[in-house]
Amino acid sequence: MFSFNDRIKQILLLVLIILLVVASFNQLKVFMPGLLGAVTLYILSRGSYFQLVYNRKWKKG
Repeated sequence: MFSFNDRIKQILLLVLIILLVVASFNQLKVFMPGLLGAVTLYILSRGSYFQLVYNRKWKKG
């Protein structure tokens, strides 16, 4: 099915992608609390937003 050379290329590409993800996470680690806070605020205010926009017919902006 796959030759040995193709299998090595796939494994090396997968390892490279994993290393890039780990390096990106390490560099952006400082911003994680802000990102998690923004996601939390979005989740908490989502219900109120939909109630105002769709029930009370406010503008989305």
